[in-house]
Amino acid sequence: MRKALRPRQTTGGPPASAQLKARRVEAAAVNSRFLAQYSEREGVRFRELYISEPYPELPVVVHPRVPAAVVEKVRQALLGMKQDPGASAILERAKSPGFEPATDRDYEGVRRVYRLIGQ
Repeated sequence: MRKALRPRQTTGGPPASAQLKARRVEAAAVNSRFLAQYSEREGVRFRELYISEPYPELPVVVHPRVPAAVVEKVRQALLGMKQDPGASAILERAKSPGFEPATDRDYEGVRRVYRLIGQ
């Protein structure tokens, strides 16, 4: 007889991957880029059971009190990292694809998932 899975909430990414590796959980929802990086670094392979529709990377957010001019400077700096020779090396070391402009609408798929799971 198969044992039942015990749902447990944890943060995604490296913490969830580490729990999978340690066999503390049977399955986890993990960002595919984080999973690939963790797998490569730790020398562990995982089997993907389900791949969701693509959605944007985690957003960079600012507090509403941050002046618009500062927000725009930070936005331009992040978007320009791929073209900046010094910054592109940072992205490469972090195995990051860099930053792309996004709108609130780009995250509708993420909100849809949260609604489906009752959050």
